[in-house]
Amino acid sequence: KAIDMQWLAPKEAELQEAESEAAANSNIQSMLLTIKGVEGPVQVNMNTAVLENKISAIQIICELAKSLGSAFIDYVTPVATLVLENLMLCPESTVVRKTATKTLSPLLMCASTPEQRKELIALYFPAFARQLKLRLERLDFNTLKWLTQELSRCVKHFYNAPQGTEWISGTFATEMLDLLAKICETVALDKKTRYEQFETAKKKMTEEDVEDFEEEVKKLDKVWSYTMEIISVCLRTMSAQLSPVVLQKFVPLYGQKLLDIGSKKDYELEPALCFVADCLENGDEALFSSV
Repeated sequence: KAIDMQWLAPKEAELQEAESEAAANSNIQSMLLTIKGVEGPVQVNMNTAVLENKISAIQIICELAKSLGSAFIDYVTPVATLVLENLMLCPESTVVRKTATKTLSPLLMCASTPEQRKELIALYFPAFARQLKLRLERLDFNTLKWLTQELSRCVKHFYNAPQGTEWISGTFATEMLDLLAKICETVALDKKTRYEQFETAKKKMTEEDVEDFEEEVKKLDKVWSYTMEIISVCLRTMSAQLSPVVLQKFVPLYGQKLLDIGSKKDYELEPALCFVADCLENGDEALFSSV
């Protein structure tokens, strides 16, 4: 049965003067904010029901894509466009952005031909690149982590493509790897800064505080694993084109993790060792020799 897919956008949030009366609606959550340069407090009204319905709708679409597979193909491009141009940019809710981005990998599962998957990843990449650059500029490491994870999930759909398959344009692939290298460098620098501050503050921290700090650092460090997974697919499928980029951008970064192994934790060593294995197995001669 044909279904008309429409995007309905009732008001999710609004600003008004604090003296104004909010609508008599139990779904409206309000708070008062004092904003520099604005006279008097400002009331923010948030329609939580709209956000909850939107999240539920996204989750249902995702499950439909997983269940129907290729039978969902007619709706893949409209849904992907909605996610990439609207939901990934939702200013009101991180949950909406994250839930919507999680639909992109299942949508790739609906593609029944390599050409369809290639068209989808070409549609995806510019939106991923814009969001990754934005979050990198803002040093939003939590968002960088899950964005990188979802990009990895999408890229892994091409893991079994034959060597020499250009599933993404060389320009996009190079831009993607360059961006991931900058993210890894920034995460490493942030981690170093965090530990320097930690050494000063830990005397006043409880044991639980220390555990929470280590867990947070470990969570953000997963960017290295997701990046390694993307590099692995690139080397398996486009080694001739991308080995020079991997050699230049990533051998120094992952190689640094293997220095002073005794002081490193397992979660730090694992992605570096997997990276080395991928380079030795699928890299070109120059990459193999360098490693």
